Amino acid sequence: MVYYLHKTGKLHLCLNPDVILVRFDKQGIPRPLLMDLGVSASGPGAQEIWDENFNLPAYTAPEIVDGIGEIGPASDVYGVGLLIYEMLAGRPAFEYRLKKDSAIFRNVLGGVAEPTGRIDLSTIPDIAERAISRQYESRYPNLQALYAALKPNFPPVPVERKSFHINWRIVFIVLGVLLAISLLSYSH
Repeated sequence: MVYYLHKTGKLHLCLNPDVILVRFDKQGIPRPLLMDLGVSASGPGAQEIWDENFNLPAYTAPEIVDGIGEIGPASDVYGVGLLIYEMLAGRPAFEYRLKKDSAIFRNVLGGVAEPTGRIDLSTIPDIAERAISRQYESRYPNLQALYAALKPNFPPVPVERKSFHINWRIVFIVLGVLLAISLLSYSH
């Protein structure tokens, strides 16, 4: 979904665990769903519409928090990187509280997250740590580049099987036609 926002020149700028729902398909495979479109802004005007009362500073890219620097697709890479980091470490990269305070802003702007502590997952912790780099230009430039880095570490995601729904109206019409044909042929 965020990829498609980027294709239209918009940015999400508010990716966090609260906006993602994970559902399980009929095969038991988890399928994440993005529940909102975030700020859905274009890069240059994003700082003016970002509001700490509606967005979680602990999940906001440093360039948005401090109002300095470029805002673009790598700002959303930062949000996805924070989600990956949290899945690996079992805790957020930066302290998360509903109360907005200066300590959270300092942590985000400092950009120093503790290592995930995971060494059992090949290069994924390194990928997550690059995605949440304090410097915009040090991150993956876009979600496609992040995906390309992650892809070799995982098997392909199976295509979701669509459930088959029977249209009972059509079934009854076909049965009625077949019954009518059989009655006509029987009477002759």
